[in-house]
Amino acid sequence: MKLIIGNKNYSSWSLRGWLAAKQSGVSFEEITVPMFGEAWDELKSNDGGTQPSHGKVPILWDEEAVVWDSLAILEYLADKVGRDRFWPKDPVARGMARSMVAEMHSSYQALRSEC
Repeated sequence: MKLIIGNKNYSSWSLRGWLAAKQSGVSFEEITVPMFGEAWDELKSNDGGTQPSHGKVPILWDEEAVVWDSLAILEYLADKVGRDRFWPKDPVARGMARSMVAEMHSSYQALRSEC
């Protein structure tokens, strides 16, 4: 399994994918790619169409499975190793946690634009 990410200091999406992979306990190869400049543009254009995320990170490769988007990576890994590693067992707490994750994942556009 390999996880392609950008700089964890500048890409919270990459950091989230990396945290999910670490939390899973599964062994993975971490590949950090440059996110800005000519090197990144060249990597995106030379991928031979293998990146379904159109050059965005993170991307998790697990044999034939290719999963992009940090929340999708978390859910894929939760299915693989057990949901208890990621979500509370209590249904009320789990519902709250999922709501918070969904809001953080899809909202705060103004804040994300400023950062």
